[in-house]
Amino acid sequence: MTNSIVDTLYRDFDSLVTYLESVGEISFKSIADENFKKNLVLSSASYFETELLDELTAYFELKAPKSPEIKEFLVNKGLSRQYHTLFDWNSNNANTFFSLFGNEFKKFMNDKINSDNVLKQSINDFIELGRERNRLVHQNFGNYSVEKTAKEIFKLYDSAKYFILNLTGWLNEYNACQQRLIPNAGFSGL
Repeated sequence: MTNSIVDTLYRDFDSLVTYLESVGEISFKSIADENFKKNLVLSSASYFETELLDELTAYFELKAPKSPEIKEFLVNKGLSRQYHTLFDWNSNNANTFFSLFGNEFKKFMNDKINSDNVLKQSINDFIELGRERNRLVHQNFGNYSVEKTAKEIFKLYDSAKYFILNLTGWLNEYNACQQRLIPNAGFSGL
């Protein structure tokens, strides 16, 4: 995930803006900037949606290797076309998402967040990108004006990666803690 399409888009945009400035095309630079900010919001949010769903699917496959029907059910009913219902985009946290794994996992993650400012900021930035994406697509895309600069949007994206990159690790850590507390608990094959 270190060199995604979002990173490439941002580098390309930066090159375009530098070029337009160098040739004195300030009005074209302004038009490019306004359109690119929208593109960057959508690209970042879309990228995170794909990454998160892929991570969860891989996690479910790993946890239920002898029961592929469990993974299929979770993906087909729980994830397919449901991404935007997994989070409360009007909040500044991911508690709605964490609680889908149970209250104990939510508590586990809140303890992590309270002791990790980078994680707290990453989640806030992830939620902010998702919220901005929703505004963009539901409030007349053509007329909607993104208030942040492209650099600020990219900074949100860069920060939010930490949450997405580490989610499976935290799920595994929680699962390992639970296995130590209650050996042989849960479904067979999980």
